Amino acid sequence: MAAAACRPAPTSGARQPAPDFALQTPAGKTLKLADLRGKVVLIDFWATYCGPCKDSVPELERLYRDKKAEGFEVLGISEDSFVDAVPPFLAEHKMTYTVLLDLEQAAGEAYALRGLPQAFLLDREGRILDRWFGWEPGNAAAMRAAVERALKAP
Repeated sequence: MAAAACRPAPTSGARQPAPDFALQTPAGKTLKLADLRGKVVLIDFWATYCGPCKDSVPELERLYRDKKAEGFEVLGISEDSFVDAVPPFLAEHKMTYTVLLDLEQAAGEAYALRGLPQAFLLDREGRILDRWFGWEPGNAAAMRAAVERALKAP
């Protein structure tokens, strides 16, 4: 999948509620998005075969480690069809944030994915603040700034 600029998509003035989901981790634990209310959440849809996704992981990992103590969570949602591909990827890339499996692409469909990677930043009430399509390394700073603004918001 070709890399596209990582820019927030235009939004209508009102913040849209993020579609809820219940997905499993590779270890079989179920997590619902609603369980994270009260935290700022970055949802990153990715796949092991996606080159730009691989490029984004170190930046997302760094952002997660820097901000998790402030009430920030990253959910990496794998759009891979084969669960066996995910654990080696997690180990290789030293991912410590929560990874969920969307084996039937139901969450991806609910978020109307247009490609991978695609990320959504949610406020503490579960509303979509920003969206990014694709990944370019220079965009990590813009994503970090958006997360910091969300964490400071009342």
